[in-house]
Amino acid sequence: MSIDSHHPPEPGPPSAETIPAISSEEKALVPVDGDMAPVDSPVETGLTSSWQPRLLVLLLVLGFALRLAYVSQITTPPFSDMADYETMALNLLEGKGLIMSDLYKAYRPPAYPLLIAGVYRWCGLDPRNIYYLQCVLSVLTVLLVYGMTFHLFNLRKGSDLDPVADRRTCPHPATIAFFSAALFCFEETSIFFCGQLLTETLFTLLFVAWGYLLVRSVTRPSLPMATWAGIIAGLAILTRPNMAPLVLMGAYWFFRASRTYFRPPAADWHRFSLLDSPFAPPFVMVLYAFLAVSFWTIRNQAVLDHVVPVSTNSGVNFYLGHHEDFGYNSFGDKEGIRQRLRAQGSNDEVVESKVFTLIALRYIRSHFWEDMQNNLAKVYHLFLAPVSWSSSFEPWKWWSYLDSPYRPWPWETQQRELRFWPVRDETGQMIMPSYRDYFWKEGRLPLVFWGWPVIYLTLSGLVIAIRRYPLSHFFLLTLIVYTLVLMVYFANARFRAPLLPFLYPFAAYSICLLGSKVNKIIGR
Repeated sequence: MSIDSHHPPEPGPPSAETIPAISSEEKALVPVDGDMAPVDSPVETGLTSSWQPRLLVLLLVLGFALRLAYVSQITTPPFSDMADYETMALNLLEGKGLIMSDLYKAYRPPAYPLLIAGVYRWCGLDPRNIYYLQCVLSVLTVLLVYGMTFHLFNLRKGSDLDPVADRRTCPHPATIAFFSAALFCFEETSIFFCGQLLTETLFTLLFVAWGYLLVRSVTRPSLPMATWAGIIAGLAILTRPNMAPLVLMGAYWFFRASRTYFRPPAADWHRFSLLDSPFAPPFVMVLYAFLAVSFWTIRNQAVLDHVVPVSTNSGVNFYLGHHEDFGYNSFGDKEGIRQRLRAQGSNDEVVESKVFTLIALRYIRSHFWEDMQNNLAKVYHLFLAPVSWSSSFEPWKWWSYLDSPYRPWPWETQQRELRFWPVRDETGQMIMPSYRDYFWKEGRLPLVFWGWPVIYLTLSGLVIAIRRYPLSHFFLLTLIVYTLVLMVYFANARFRAPLLPFLYPFAAYSICLLGSKVNKIIGR
């Protein structure tokens, strides 16, 4: 059954007096609790023991210390995308505006460069200050993963079994939430991106915060919660525009979740009130997301004399996913096209974006079936590259970053390994890690990675949870929409990082189920 079947017991037909309006959050329906709760009932909300909050605090402290130790080893100057974001921030501080150059004035989304500019303005022009802030943002994401997972597994579908006995066989939501937070806390990409001037850390925080608010909205939808979800969604779009389709999906979910908690629609349309209807939360969320993005769209109209919602980089990204030389690391003829445009006297970034889009569309029309195969390959690039099939037989290869496919960026070299304390030889030179040495000789620690063991746990947990917990459908829908968006453009292992907080809850659920079975066997 769906979450819409979660109705409170009614003595008679519902009326405006018996069902509170959403504008009064204090009077809104509270989730039904108790052992004999109806179908789709939330399980008990108390923690299983008093030590779990302390353990969560310890996890956050360890996660922050680990990230801080890692970023303190980063000495590589910003390059490529990182240099673009920093250049925009420096230009803003110098009074030139939030631009990359006189040619590219809206090539990158603005949110992350604004964050860099703010930190540089108050803390000095040192990338390490950004790294330290991203350590804090990443730890906050760990906390949000805990909260999001807790609410996911706190609303359970009804069962034909006795409710009391059934709950004894289900792991407690606080336990599942802790394991989910721990998986993300010690996940290698979540640590890696803290030390890079890239959007991953900020976008993941906003993405998870948005998901947390939507999960919370299921049993108590409210306009303030919808407002915050809209603002956060707007900031996420200004960080990465591919968030926009997810906002529309969230609006659908908000409507589906909130319509149960409102009075029936008035028979006379003259008495219809939007704010008292289930259309209010999704409308408010989309409205505030639109308002957040519209400020930058108006700025682009004034600067470029064209309607550019967020970024002119969309044309290039679309081309990267649809060209003749398509591949995991292929950029096609991107620079050649740009050089030919410059030779023709074109210095308009909007025209450049349109040219890339037209070239990609022409390729799709002339190589339709080949392009469809490339789109399916993007799914492999997103979820399975660079996962090795051999990891099925070599689980938890935690420390082999240089000689295994489990680095976040597998094509990088020795300058990009995850090192947590300096290891030097007798002359003071840094010792490069090797696969055969023990990790404590290399300055590294065991970490969680997206390999086949975690994939197996995630898939099995999702299959089981989707039959027991109605909010699992929201996570599955998020996974599908996120994947489809990247299939339209291009995908690689880097874009998997923001999605991991929505996958690890199911891996944690599998771990807890296995633990329950082991305890049951030992108890016998």
